[in-house]
Amino acid sequence: GLVYGQTVGRRPYEMDWAGRTEDDHPALVNFERSDVWTVEAENGEGTVERSREQQMYGDYVLKFSYKGAKGGASFILRPPQPLPVSNDFDAITMWTYGNKFAIRQDGSTVGNALIDILFKTADGKEQAVRLVRVHWDEWFLCHIRLTKEEQSSLHQPGTVFSGIKIGNCRTEMERTLYFDSLCLYKEEFAPLIFTPRAKRGIDLFPGQDAGVNTGEGRLPFPTREDTIL
Repeated sequence: GLVYGQTVGRRPYEMDWAGRTEDDHPALVNFERSDVWTVEAENGEGTVERSREQQMYGDYVLKFSYKGAKGGASFILRPPQPLPVSNDFDAITMWTYGNKFAIRQDGSTVGNALIDILFKTADGKEQAVRLVRVHWDEWFLCHIRLTKEEQSSLHQPGTVFSGIKIGNCRTEMERTLYFDSLCLYKEEFAPLIFTPRAKRGIDLFPGQDAGVNTGEGRLPFPTREDTIL
């Protein structure tokens, strides 16, 4: 009943204009199910729930509200059960609605939350992969590539996704983060094929790389070797 009584937010207009109604990759967790997530708190208080207050893909996102001690609090959001992951993923993305823009100090949010994605290997050891430091408000697509060491330790049978850790929460006022579409996938880098661009408007310094500007003709700018003065 609480879910159905919530205010329904609007997706970012850019996503609607571009017709992007689905993520680029299948989501390991899309938060559409009514499964109950839990919160483990250290030096703070937190609640987690499925919500429609903000919108990205589908109908629901995960809403996390928290209060932290001045010295810093940390929280772990646990799914109903650990989720098996593939043995070849090397990239992680998750849409996150932040609560603090850059270094702006508005008094309501102290510190920038740190977000880690947690995994457990077959031997029971839990490993954190740093996803991002929150320095924005509204929606942002967080993206990270695993290091070779992380790939080596996580690419083994029995590895599962075990939670989302939020640290460095140092505000005594209640603040909120939203999450949607957690994806784990192997990135494919197809060759780029395009026609070379026109040469630059002036001759380059000796030894300078022309990059992709090796085609016919000249670009209309700069118009003199002095460029901009």
